[in-house]
Amino acid sequence: MQHNDNMKQIWSGRRHPKLTSLSSGVHFTNITTLRVENCRSLKNILTPNMVAELPGLATLEIRDCEILEAVIAEEEKARNPITIRLLRDITLDSLPMLVSFCSQNCFTEYPSLMNVTIKNCPEMRAFTSPHLKEKAADTMGENSEEACTNSGDIDIPFFSEMVLFPSLEILVLSDLDSLSVIWHDLLAEKSFDKLRDVKIYHCGKLKRIFSPKTTLERFRNMKKLSIDHCGSLEVLFDIREHRHDPVIKMLLRELSLFSLPELMSVWNADIDGTISFEDLKEVRVTGCPKLKIPTGLPLVRTE
Repeated sequence: MQHNDNMKQIWSGRRHPKLTSLSSGVHFTNITTLRVENCRSLKNILTPNMVAELPGLATLEIRDCEILEAVIAEEEKARNPITIRLLRDITLDSLPMLVSFCSQNCFTEYPSLMNVTIKNCPEMRAFTSPHLKEKAADTMGENSEEACTNSGDIDIPFFSEMVLFPSLEILVLSDLDSLSVIWHDLLAEKSFDKLRDVKIYHCGKLKRIFSPKTTLERFRNMKKLSIDHCGSLEVLFDIREHRHDPVIKMLLRELSLFSLPELMSVWNADIDGTISFEDLKEVRVTGCPKLKIPTGLPLVRTE
Protein backbone atom coordinates (compact mmCIF):
# COMPACT_ATOMS: atom_id res chain seq x y z
CA MET A 1 0.00 0.00 0.00
CA GLN A 2 1.69 3.21 -1.08
CA HIS A 3 1.42 6.76 -2.43
CA ASN A 4 -1.96 7.67 -0.98
CA ASP A 5 -2.11 11.24 0.28
CA ASN A 6 -5.76 11.20 1.34
CA MET A 7 -6.22 7.91 3.21
CA LYS A 8 -6.67 8.64 6.93
CA GLN A 9 -7.27 5.07 8.08
CA ILE A 10 -6.59 1.61 6.72
CA TRP A 11 -9.23 -0.34 8.58
CA SER A 12 -12.93 0.26 9.15
CA GLY A 13 -14.78 -1.39 11.99
CA ARG A 14 -13.37 -2.61 15.30
CA ARG A 15 -13.72 -6.34 15.69
CA HIS A 16 -13.93 -7.28 12.01
CA PRO A 17 -11.78 -4.81 10.12
CA LYS A 18 -11.61 -4.54 6.39
CA LEU A 19 -9.32 -2.46 4.27
CA THR A 20 -11.04 0.69 3.11
CA SER A 21 -9.03 0.59 -0.12
CA LEU A 22 -9.54 -3.11 -0.96
CA SER A 23 -12.55 -5.30 -1.64
CA SER A 24 -14.36 -6.82 1.31
CA GLY A 25 -13.56 -10.28 -0.06
CA VAL A 26 -9.98 -10.17 1.23
CA HIS A 27 -9.29 -12.77 3.93
CA PHE A 28 -7.21 -10.91 6.49
CA THR A 29 -6.27 -14.03 8.41
CA ASN A 30 -4.08 -14.95 5.42
CA ILE A 31 -2.09 -11.70 5.39
CA THR A 32 1.57 -12.36 6.19
CA THR A 33 3.13 -9.08 5.01
CA LEU A 34 1.89 -5.54 5.55
CA ARG A 35 3.77 -2.73 3.82
CA VAL A 36 2.64 0.88 4.09
CA GLU A 37 4.55 3.58 2.22
CA ASN A 38 3.97 7.25 1.40
CA CYS A 39 0.53 7.43 3.00
CA ARG A 40 0.73 11.02 4.16
CA SER A 41 -2.56 11.34 6.04
CA LEU A 42 -2.27 8.25 8.26
CA LYS A 43 -1.81 8.79 12.00
CA ASN A 44 -1.83 5.10 12.94
CA ILE A 45 -1.96 1.68 11.30
CA LEU A 46 -3.65 -0.62 13.82
CA THR A 47 -5.52 -0.67 17.11
CA PRO A 48 -5.20 -3.38 19.78
CA ASN A 49 -8.47 -5.02 18.71
CA MET A 50 -7.38 -5.10 15.09
CA VAL A 51 -4.14 -6.93 15.87
CA ALA A 52 -6.13 -10.08 16.64
CA GLU A 53 -7.59 -9.99 13.13
CA LEU A 54 -4.13 -10.49 11.59
CA PRO A 55 -2.93 -13.74 13.19
CA GLY A 56 -0.58 -14.60 10.32
CA LEU A 57 1.26 -11.28 10.14
CA ALA A 58 4.99 -11.99 9.85
CA THR A 59 6.48 -8.87 8.22
CA LEU A 60 5.60 -5.25 8.93
CA GLU A 61 7.21 -2.41 6.97
CA ILE A 62 6.22 1.24 7.34
CA ARG A 63 8.00 3.98 5.38
CA ASP A 64 7.58 7.65 4.53
CA CYS A 65 4.29 8.36 6.28
CA GLU A 66 4.60 12.00 7.23
CA ILE A 67 2.15 12.31 10.14
CA LEU A 68 2.12 8.76 11.49
CA GLU A 69 2.29 8.94 15.30
CA ALA A 70 1.97 5.27 16.29
CA VAL A 71 1.73 1.94 14.51
CA ILE A 72 -0.63 0.55 17.16
CA ALA A 73 -2.81 3.36 18.44
CA GLU A 74 -4.34 3.70 21.87
CA GLU A 75 -7.88 2.37 22.15
CA GLU A 76 -10.32 3.04 24.99
CA LYS A 77 -11.22 0.08 27.21
CA ALA A 78 -8.52 -2.09 25.61
CA ARG A 79 -6.20 -3.01 28.46
CA ASN A 80 -5.49 -6.68 27.80
CA PRO A 81 -1.94 -7.65 26.80
CA ILE A 82 -1.21 -7.48 23.08
CA THR A 83 0.47 -10.48 21.47
CA ILE A 84 1.58 -10.50 17.83
CA ARG A 85 2.47 -14.13 17.74
CA LEU A 86 4.05 -14.71 14.31
CA LEU A 87 5.58 -11.31 13.59
CA ARG A 88 9.26 -11.81 12.68
CA ASP A 89 10.40 -8.56 11.08
CA ILE A 90 9.66 -4.89 11.81
CA THR A 91 11.01 -2.05 9.67
CA LEU A 92 10.15 1.58 10.43
CA ASP A 93 11.82 4.16 8.20
CA SER A 94 11.45 7.89 7.61
CA LEU A 95 8.51 8.57 9.90
CA PRO A 96 9.10 12.14 11.11
CA MET A 97 6.17 12.31 13.56
CA LEU A 98 6.33 8.78 14.97
CA VAL A 99 6.44 8.80 18.78
CA SER A 100 6.15 5.07 19.48
CA PHE A 101 5.38 1.74 17.89
CA CYS A 102 2.55 1.13 20.37
CA SER A 103 0.84 3.88 22.35
CA GLN A 104 -1.51 1.54 24.24
CA ASN A 105 -0.93 1.34 27.98
CA CYS A 106 -0.54 -2.43 28.24
CA PHE A 107 2.02 -5.23 28.07
CA THR A 108 3.00 -6.19 24.51
CA GLU A 109 4.58 -9.47 23.49
CA TYR A 110 6.36 -10.43 20.26
CA PRO A 111 7.34 -14.08 20.74
CA SER A 112 8.64 -14.65 17.18
CA LEU A 113 10.18 -11.26 16.45
CA MET A 114 13.77 -11.67 15.23
CA ASN A 115 14.66 -8.45 13.39
CA VAL A 116 13.90 -4.83 14.27
CA THR A 117 15.14 -1.92 12.14
CA ILE A 118 14.12 1.62 13.07
CA LYS A 119 15.59 4.49 11.04
CA ASN A 120 14.98 8.19 10.57
CA CYS A 121 12.31 8.60 13.23
CA PRO A 122 13.48 11.79 14.97
CA GLU A 123 10.56 12.05 17.42
CA MET A 124 10.54 8.41 18.48
CA ARG A 125 11.58 8.09 22.11
CA ALA A 126 10.22 4.69 23.08
CA PHE A 127 8.94 1.50 21.48
CA THR A 128 5.93 1.53 23.79
CA SER A 129 5.26 4.95 25.25
CA PRO A 130 1.77 5.78 26.48
CA HIS A 131 1.31 9.11 28.22
CA LEU A 132 4.78 10.59 27.78
CA LYS A 133 3.79 13.79 29.52
CA GLU A 134 2.45 11.86 32.52
CA LYS A 135 5.78 10.06 32.81
CA ALA A 136 7.54 13.40 32.67
CA ALA A 137 5.33 14.69 35.48
CA ASP A 138 6.17 11.65 37.61
CA THR A 139 9.86 12.34 37.10
CA MET A 140 9.85 16.13 37.54
CA GLY A 141 6.92 16.59 39.90
CA GLU A 142 3.23 16.34 39.23
CA ASN A 143 2.64 20.08 39.48
CA SER A 144 5.57 21.07 37.36
CA GLU A 145 4.66 23.14 34.32
CA GLU A 146 8.08 22.29 32.99
CA ALA A 147 7.11 18.61 32.98
CA CYS A 148 4.22 19.33 30.66
CA THR A 149 6.08 21.58 28.30
CA ASN A 150 9.53 19.98 28.29
CA SER A 151 8.74 16.28 28.51
CA GLY A 152 11.22 15.78 25.69
CA ASP A 153 14.04 16.44 28.17
CA ILE A 154 13.18 13.41 30.33
CA ASP A 155 15.20 10.23 29.81
CA ILE A 156 12.60 7.61 28.97
CA PRO A 157 13.95 4.14 28.09
CA PHE A 158 13.32 3.11 24.51
CA PHE A 159 12.63 -0.49 25.55
CA SER A 160 10.77 -0.87 28.84
CA GLU A 161 9.57 -3.71 31.03
CA MET A 162 6.25 -3.49 29.16
CA VAL A 163 7.59 -5.25 26.04
CA LEU A 164 8.79 -8.82 25.59
CA PHE A 165 11.23 -9.84 22.84
CA PRO A 166 12.32 -13.41 23.67
CA SER A 167 13.50 -14.20 20.11
CA LEU A 168 15.01 -10.90 18.96
CA GLU A 169 18.40 -11.41 17.28
CA ILE A 170 19.13 -8.28 15.25
CA LEU A 171 18.49 -4.70 16.35
CA VAL A 172 19.25 -1.61 14.23
CA LEU A 173 18.55 1.89 15.57
CA SER A 174 19.57 4.77 13.32
CA ASP A 175 18.92 8.51 13.19
CA LEU A 176 16.74 8.61 16.29
CA ASP A 177 17.31 12.18 17.44
CA SER A 178 15.19 11.81 20.61
CA LEU A 179 16.69 8.53 21.82
CA SER A 180 18.50 9.05 25.14
CA VAL A 181 18.27 5.67 26.92
CA ILE A 182 17.96 2.33 25.15
CA TRP A 183 17.07 -0.18 27.88
CA HIS A 184 15.04 0.09 31.07
CA ASP A 185 16.77 -1.03 34.27
CA LEU A 186 14.14 -3.75 34.60
CA LEU A 187 13.20 -5.84 31.57
CA ALA A 188 10.56 -8.50 30.98
CA GLU A 189 11.79 -12.00 31.74
CA LYS A 190 13.72 -13.53 28.79
CA SER A 191 13.53 -10.31 26.81
CA PHE A 192 16.68 -9.81 24.65
CA ASP A 193 18.16 -13.14 25.76
CA LYS A 194 18.89 -14.06 22.12
CA LEU A 195 20.06 -10.67 20.89
CA ARG A 196 23.29 -11.19 18.94
CA ASP A 197 23.80 -8.21 16.61
CA VAL A 198 23.29 -4.56 17.63
CA LYS A 199 23.87 -1.53 15.41
CA ILE A 200 23.40 2.02 16.73
CA TYR A 201 23.98 4.85 14.23
CA HIS A 202 23.48 8.62 14.37
CA CYS A 203 21.74 8.82 17.75
CA GLY A 204 23.03 12.14 19.02
CA LYS A 205 21.56 12.13 22.56
CA LEU A 206 22.93 8.78 23.69
CA LYS A 207 25.60 9.02 26.38
CA ARG A 208 25.91 5.32 27.14
CA ILE A 209 24.77 2.04 25.61
CA PHE A 210 24.36 0.08 28.84
CA SER A 211 23.49 2.11 31.94
CA PRO A 212 24.71 1.29 35.47
CA LYS A 213 21.59 -0.67 36.40
CA THR A 214 21.05 -2.50 33.11
CA THR A 215 20.72 -6.25 33.58
CA LEU A 216 23.79 -7.24 31.57
CA GLU A 217 23.01 -10.96 31.82
CA ARG A 218 20.27 -10.39 29.25
CA PHE A 219 22.85 -9.34 26.68
CA ARG A 220 25.50 -11.98 27.27
CA ASN A 221 24.77 -13.63 23.88
CA MET A 222 25.45 -10.44 21.91
CA LYS A 223 28.25 -11.17 19.45
CA LYS A 224 28.47 -7.96 17.41
CA LEU A 225 28.17 -4.36 18.55
CA SER A 226 28.61 -1.47 16.11
CA ILE A 227 28.30 2.19 17.10
CA ASP A 228 28.65 4.96 14.52
CA HIS A 229 28.29 8.76 14.66
CA CYS A 230 26.75 9.13 18.12
CA GLY A 231 28.14 12.52 19.03
CA SER A 232 27.36 12.51 22.77
CA LEU A 233 28.35 8.92 23.57
CA GLU A 234 30.81 8.73 26.48
CA VAL A 235 30.90 5.05 27.47
CA LEU A 236 29.58 1.73 26.18
CA PHE A 237 29.32 -0.27 29.40
CA ASP A 238 28.65 1.96 32.40
CA ILE A 239 29.39 -0.59 35.12
CA ARG A 240 30.15 1.66 38.07
CA GLU A 241 27.43 0.03 40.19
CA HIS A 242 27.73 -3.52 38.85
CA ARG A 243 28.86 -6.33 41.09
CA HIS A 244 27.90 -9.81 40.05
CA ASP A 245 28.67 -13.30 41.31
CA PRO A 246 29.39 -15.29 39.26
CA VAL A 247 31.07 -13.08 36.70
CA ILE A 248 28.97 -12.48 33.57
CA LYS A 249 30.74 -13.95 30.56
CA MET A 250 29.88 -11.81 27.56
CA LEU A 251 30.10 -13.57 24.18
CA LEU A 252 30.90 -10.35 22.31
CA ARG A 253 33.30 -11.08 19.43
CA GLU A 254 33.33 -7.95 17.28
CA LEU A 255 33.24 -4.33 18.41
CA SER A 256 33.19 -1.45 15.90
CA LEU A 257 33.42 2.19 16.97
CA PHE A 258 33.32 4.97 14.39
CA SER A 259 33.16 8.77 14.70
CA LEU A 260 32.45 9.03 18.42
CA PRO A 261 34.14 12.30 19.42
CA GLU A 262 33.14 12.16 23.12
CA LEU A 263 33.71 8.45 23.73
CA MET A 264 36.17 8.04 26.59
CA SER A 265 35.93 4.38 27.57
CA VAL A 266 34.56 1.00 26.58
CA TRP A 267 33.86 0.35 30.25
CA ASN A 268 34.39 2.86 33.03
CA ALA A 269 35.26 0.72 36.05
CA ASP A 270 37.30 -2.34 36.94
CA ILE A 271 35.58 -5.29 35.27
CA ASP A 272 37.15 -7.88 37.58
CA GLY A 273 34.36 -9.59 39.45
CA THR A 274 31.76 -8.11 37.13
CA ILE A 275 31.97 -9.09 33.47
CA SER A 276 34.47 -10.73 31.14
CA PHE A 277 35.07 -10.37 27.41
CA GLU A 278 37.13 -13.47 26.75
CA ASP A 279 35.65 -13.99 23.27
CA LEU A 280 36.33 -10.47 22.01
CA LYS A 281 38.58 -11.00 18.98
CA GLU A 282 38.35 -7.81 16.95
CA VAL A 283 37.99 -4.16 17.87
CA ARG A 284 37.82 -1.50 15.16
CA VAL A 285 38.22 2.14 16.14
CA THR A 286 38.05 5.18 13.87
CA GLY A 287 37.49 8.81 14.82
CA CYS A 288 37.39 8.38 18.60
CA PRO A 289 40.05 10.86 19.78
CA LYS A 290 39.24 10.66 23.51
CA LEU A 291 38.97 6.89 23.74
CA LYS A 292 41.36 5.10 26.08
CA ILE A 293 41.70 1.51 24.93
CA PRO A 294 41.57 -0.93 27.88
CA THR A 295 44.74 -2.89 28.44
CA GLY A 296 44.58 -6.36 26.96
CA LEU A 297 41.93 -5.78 24.32
CA PRO A 298 43.04 -7.97 21.39
CA LEU A 299 43.56 -6.93 17.80
CA VAL A 300 42.72 -3.28 18.28
CA ARG A 301 42.99 -1.49 14.94
CA THR A 302 42.87 2.26 14.59
CA GLU A 303 42.16 3.29 11.01
